[in-house]
Amino acid sequence: MGGIAKIALASLCMSFLVLTGCSTAPPEQTVTSGVTSIPLDVSKAKGSKRAVIQAEILGTSLTFLFDTGSVGLSIFSTSAPEELASATGTSFQDSFADGVQVSGVIVPASITVAGKTTGAPIDIGIIQSVSCVEETPDCDAATGMNPSRKQ
Repeated sequence: MGGIAKIALASLCMSFLVLTGCSTAPPEQTVTSGVTSIPLDVSKAKGSKRAVIQAEILGTSLTFLFDTGSVGLSIFSTSAPEELASATGTSFQDSFADGVQVSGVIVPASITVAGKTTGAPIDIGIIQSVSCVEETPDCDAATGMNPSRKQ
């Protein structure tokens, strides 16, 4: 898993989706030859194992899904620090292969992973609503996935 951790730092701007209700120990920083390793934990969600990392946004520690198939960083408004949860910004909408569709606003914030903070704020998607795309009316959102409650 060491190779994956190195890829994680090199791909810091890759995708993460927040997993709420998942708790792991804070990450430890390891520096070797100028490379920071990011500890990846394994979480079981819906019966499958998923790689997760710990990060901090505006002093709030969060657990993120390390998702190499998506773009950007998105978190549910209920998990976001208050300053971000109530912020306004450019609207976004995205859908996924399982039929889940999310929408919200894009706001800038700095993020800290493995003791390293972004040099400037990055765009973060604050998910305000979750629904199903028309073609998949029975997706997970139809059974209660909702940012108005913690998952």
